[in-house]
Amino acid sequence: MKKTIAILLSFIMLFCLLPAFSSAAELVGSAQCGDNLICRMYSNGLVTISGTGPMWDDWRYEVLLEGYHVPMVTLEIGNGVTSIGGNDDLWSGAFISCSDLTSVSIPNSVTSIGDWAFCGCSGLTSVTIPNSVTSIGDWAFGSCRSLLAITIPNSVTSIGKRAFADCPELTEIKVGVNNPVYHARGNCLIQTNNKSLIAGCKTSVIPADGSVTSIGDSAFYGCRGLTSVTIPNSVTSIGDSAFYYCRGLTNISISSSVTSIGRRAFYECNGLTGVHISDLTAWLAISFEHDYLSDYSETLGYYEYPDGTLDVWTDSESIEIWANPLWYAHHLYLNGEEVTNLLIPEGVTSIENDAFSCCTGIESVTIPDSVTRIGAGAFYENNALSYVFFNGSEEAWNGIDISPSICYSCYYLDNNALSNAAVHYHATDHIPGEPIESVLTGATCAKSGEKHVIVKCSVCGITLHEGNEEIPATGEHTEGEPVEAVLSPATCGEAGVKKITVKCAVCGETLSESTGEIPATGEHTEGEPIETVLTPATCGEAGEKKITVKCSVCGETLSEITGEIPATGEHTEGTPVETVLTPATCGEAGEKKITVKCAVCGKTLSETTGEIPATGNHTPGTPTSTVLQQPTCTMVGLRITTVTCTGCGKILDESTAQIAMVDHVDIDCDGKCDNCRQPMSGSEQPQQPENPGGETEEICKWCEQHHDNTFVGRITKIIHNILYFFSRIFGKK
Repeated sequence: MKKTIAILLSFIMLFCLLPAFSSAAELVGSAQCGDNLICRMYSNGLVTISGTGPMWDDWRYEVLLEGYHVPMVTLEIGNGVTSIGGNDDLWSGAFISCSDLTSVSIPNSVTSIGDWAFCGCSGLTSVTIPNSVTSIGDWAFGSCRSLLAITIPNSVTSIGKRAFADCPELTEIKVGVNNPVYHARGNCLIQTNNKSLIAGCKTSVIPADGSVTSIGDSAFYGCRGLTSVTIPNSVTSIGDSAFYYCRGLTNISISSSVTSIGRRAFYECNGLTGVHISDLTAWLAISFEHDYLSDYSETLGYYEYPDGTLDVWTDSESIEIWANPLWYAHHLYLNGEEVTNLLIPEGVTSIENDAFSCCTGIESVTIPDSVTRIGAGAFYENNALSYVFFNGSEEAWNGIDISPSICYSCYYLDNNALSNAAVHYHATDHIPGEPIESVLTGATCAKSGEKHVIVKCSVCGITLHEGNEEIPATGEHTEGEPVEAVLSPATCGEAGVKKITVKCAVCGETLSESTGEIPATGEHTEGEPIETVLTPATCGEAGEKKITVKCSVCGETLSEITGEIPATGEHTEGTPVETVLTPATCGEAGEKKITVKCAVCGKTLSETTGEIPATGNHTPGTPTSTVLQQPTCTMVGLRITTVTCTGCGKILDESTAQIAMVDHVDIDCDGKCDNCRQPMSGSEQPQQPENPGGETEEICKWCEQHHDNTFVGRITKIIHNILYFFSRIFGKK
């Protein structure tokens, strides 16, 4: 019967599961992707990798696409996979250009993510790199153009070139606090030991605390959302392609500490409108890295464009330009003022290649006679340049080594702007500039003051006039710029209050005070991440946590991501459970089994046996009596009473007692004892009492009571005689 019920239940369960099986995705393809790994593709876009060990470096997901047209949406990598394939050959990553992939699960068995592994997965918005990964290859997540945030765990000690390049939506970069090689600051990924910024994003702010001394090659490659960059004073070099294709970049400030800018550092930064510097001498000393040809004797051929221009093909290495951001910005600003009349400082001997290429805002340049060389393309396409003021003679000017026209990747760079401008020798034609005034003694409303006035040539910068002049008393108060003091600071969502004070710009007297509103900032301030356990980790399985970042001011949730909680790796002893194997008695010890299990996963950690001590004291039970001999009319009976231990059954007490003899009884009045059947003596004969009716009463054998001879009495006697008969048969009275 039980077997039949079990079979029926199995059929019911199978029937219930039929809809699930019927809607399950169909396996449409599979391929081996490692010595012990299989990749399977399903019709719903799920791709799984199962088995153990590393993926083949040269394996690509495309082998599964042949003959099928199922886009991969979800990738689930099994817990036995130790590496994700890829090598340094171009376009060789395992899942390169899987643009429909939106979700990938990387288990904590993986230790390396190969070159180009997920490059071009433009639909991927987030990825969790487990704390088992030690290396991330070149272009591993390059061109993941929907990727919003990355977190580098503590285990990663190697990150390849352009691992996160061309990720324009990337807004957050984090690194585990205990990572020995990398750290993050200002949403910049920094290699700690050499202070090199190796990856940035559109929200990056380069730290100015000295932790960054170089902007690495391709650091901001493809950050099209980056709009403004300030290179701090600690940085000395900007690497090759550092800001390659940052089309949203409009302004860049370069500190005087920078000495070199690499090839194609600002290639395709065509949104630039200005380059800001603070030291012209330092700018002139920058080495703009590129290759160029000085002659064309080894050209291999020409290509003629429809407009008649020629492109020259040579056997040299690729000729790279665009190191100078002025190629796109066209306007140079010195301490906030656009340079239109360029004054080369005294003592400068060389104006380097590309120094002012494409700087179309320069109208005149003053060059000291200390200059002996003007590099290739230094004044290329300075179309507004009209005057050159040279402090030396014409002979000295002709002796300067001015680089001729050369070809930069088929751009014919030249210094024609110098030869097309009017050259003034000895710089005798000075044009007074605006007076430069500095107050020595401020004037008040009633008292004059004094100022120091310098007038310089607006072209060459030579001082034409210098002296002190009077500042007339104002006579009336002159409103100065309003001074604002914060009374109640604004938050991200609430306006604040400020006090606005207007003082006389001359004497400092307060003219008015009022209050005004400080608009809400609209920008949140990230608080400390709050971690919430979604699935607790056990001894052998990782858990999951939710990481929430809220505004520390208004509490609004700014971001929520999930992360892994590493498996604990250690069992937690639960409360020992005891099982009786042999019960203890009053005098003998028993035996018990003691089992300790893990309180988390239930695994048995230990099993031992122990003793159950003997109870030591007997417990008397209820006395029991047994009749050994029934009493008769001629002999006494015998009864034994026994008390035993309720625990072990041992007899604790035993006693005997007599049962008194019964009397001779002759109920049926036949002259014999009903018990021993001996003749009754005369004194033992029953009396025959008389009743008022004259009927004789008799003694009942069953109840030993007198019964009369009435109808009721006779019926009662008959019933009692029947009972007596059965009592004699079964030995009971």
